[in-house]
Amino acid sequence: MRCALSQGIDKIEVPDKRNGWTPLRWAVEFGRSEAVPLLLEAGADMHAKGVKDRKTPLLAAATQGDTDTLEMMFERGASVYAEDLYRALPLQANMEDGSNEVVGFLLHRGGADVEEQQGDKGYTPLHVAAGHGNVDFMRLFLECGAKIDVQDERWQRPFAYCSIA
Repeated sequence: MRCALSQGIDKIEVPDKRNGWTPLRWAVEFGRSEAVPLLLEAGADMHAKGVKDRKTPLLAAATQGDTDTLEMMFERGASVYAEDLYRALPLQANMEDGSNEVVGFLLHRGGADVEEQQGDKGYTPLHVAAGHGNVDFMRLFLECGAKIDVQDERWQRPFAYCSIA
């Protein structure tokens, strides 16, 4: 890859026809962490969204649990507030089976806000963690100052979702 990029390959932003993913997104999705810095140095757009799912490479890295890639992207100014097709933010997209390490990283290094409400639904990370029954994340968000009385679009507070999980 280094050889191809050094020869002036300027098609690093061309998305594939199937998913609309750029090479950076493919590298992140498939754990090719050695390719990520090369693509970023060559000018790959870390904010490019997949055509179908609207996920950025940063969202993909958060979902994959790849803190090394997250660090590289934050060093280059990536936004922790990039939404996917479902208006999920990196912090919220990591709830179902994410790692405490990634969530902690997004909060402390990435500057994610525990009160940030998702898209037009109004879910906070605490709503999402409660809905997934993830007590560890709920505890972490409360320790980081999450409020328990924030209501979503249906006037539900986070702990109302505990009965759903």
